[in-house]
Amino acid sequence: MTRAAYRRRAARSATAAIVVLAVLVLAGCARIPTSGQVLAGESEQQESDQSYSFFPDAPRDGMSREEIVEGFLDAGTGTQNDYEVAREYLADSYRQEWDPNARILITASVPDVVDAGPDSIQASYKSSASVDSEGLYSELKSGTTERLEFTLAQDSAGEWRITEAPPGIVLLSQNFRSLFKSYTLYFYDDTLSRLVPDVRWFDAQQTALTRIARALVNGPAPWLAEGNVVSAIPSGVSLLGAVTVEGDVADVDFSSSLSSTSPDQYSRMLLQLTESFADFEAITSVTMSITGVPIDQELPPEDEVVVNRQVTSTPLVYKSGELGFLGGVNVTASPETAALQGALASLSPQKGAYSADGDVASFVTPNGVFTTPISDPEPLLVDARPGPLAMSLDSWGYTWTGSTDGPGLRATDVEDRQHSWLEPAENVGATGYRAIAVSRDGARLAVLENSSVGVRVAVMAIEREPSTNRPVALGVPLVLEPGGASPVDLAWVDETSLAVLAVGSEGTAEVRTQTVGGTVSVNGAVLDGQQITGSNTPAGLRVLDKDHHIYVPKGNRWQQSDAVVDFILTQV
Repeated sequence: MTRAAYRRRAARSATAAIVVLAVLVLAGCARIPTSGQVLAGESEQQESDQSYSFFPDAPRDGMSREEIVEGFLDAGTGTQNDYEVAREYLADSYRQEWDPNARILITASVPDVVDAGPDSIQASYKSSASVDSEGLYSELKSGTTERLEFTLAQDSAGEWRITEAPPGIVLLSQNFRSLFKSYTLYFYDDTLSRLVPDVRWFDAQQTALTRIARALVNGPAPWLAEGNVVSAIPSGVSLLGAVTVEGDVADVDFSSSLSSTSPDQYSRMLLQLTESFADFEAITSVTMSITGVPIDQELPPEDEVVVNRQVTSTPLVYKSGELGFLGGVNVTASPETAALQGALASLSPQKGAYSADGDVASFVTPNGVFTTPISDPEPLLVDARPGPLAMSLDSWGYTWTGSTDGPGLRATDVEDRQHSWLEPAENVGATGYRAIAVSRDGARLAVLENSSVGVRVAVMAIEREPSTNRPVALGVPLVLEPGGASPVDLAWVDETSLAVLAVGSEGTAEVRTQTVGGTVSVNGAVLDGQQITGSNTPAGLRVLDKDHHIYVPKGNRWQQSDAVVDFILTQV
């Protein structure tokens, strides 16, 4: 079954509350405006959707040591036949030892190649990013210089060949985006009831399926594993050979140690593989085998595992005391939001978040953060720390709060009114938080954190108590580098990307989209933008300016709508 088919099933299992709320405003859904101010921005580092083949030159007779190294580095674009051309630059005894998949160094310029001794050559690069053997992408600090050392010797014919080289390849950024593609792999949260995405980068051609399957066997990215994100594939199981494709069916063959696994685990493995292979449009189904013997297994029932949790795409707003869904310029209240309005009357809310599944709504007010059940509104003060407070809700019903002055975060359950006090597993210099956002799978926390070097964007895993889903720990922060001026807000765009609103000296707020585990793009700007909220896709992003006008994306521009509201609530 394809990802689209499975997610259609998942969408049908969304809560009745979301369905009812969406229907109430169906006739007046917010439209894409065709008038008003438009601000554009340049796109950078756009990922290519098309794979290319390069055909680098093989070595010629009489090449110097420097030319051999330069030719070898250029041949990193020739991925065909396991880098056959690049291996021709290596000594016969070293050709099979060199591992091209160990690392990709991404650079914006050609190398500076210099003589480093009688049998040595050094190549220096200004590098921007790297990809490791598991396909994990990492930004490097601006201005990072990588120096690669090569040892050479003459063969029996007197030709120079490389006898020792750093593992991996070096690619110009544009060549990297042509040859490699980002794939969304999926693992499970520790309840095995939700899939958690993990972006990897692999060759856009024939080896990607096998490398994806091997990555699923090896487990999630280390920073996700700190939150007990796991693979359904048991430890000790190995992949046997390459993934095979016949027609539109991909088969993954595992070692005999898988034979003792339960049917439920087989089912979750099949879903994990199916979703992780979904970027391959030609593959419509996946099968599994144990040492070549097929396993007869179905996907889990639709209500057992949540795949890419969705919310209603219609903006939920607060406007002049009214809480409801926006249709054009009108706010339509549902029974749930109408009940909340009465509870909010005395709070003067400034920001809000809403979780229909968690039956919780939370609001930032001048007197602190309040949270309340949606079904029976009774606001509870959960954080009264002085100063501006950042707030987020998660889909398990916990309200998260952080102060601009202090590294700790608080997570509160509205039902038992118990707090969890959480700090990142490793102190990377955070002194407070401007904005926080829990992903809808509940496994990841994104933050805008104050630090001695300015405002940074970071993501970390959330570890939860298995029996209650209470947050009990945070992993080591993965610091991202979206660039831009001063970030003021952030939101989840979809399951793998964050939108960061960054204000420059002229008051123009750029929208920068950062894939967690990938690249950055600049998606236009809004003058005096102050708040950004997400939905399910990039088209669901909304920006609010200082005069409370709503802007919607229109291509790589932002179009001012006719709607004016106090704030837009984040739905989780």
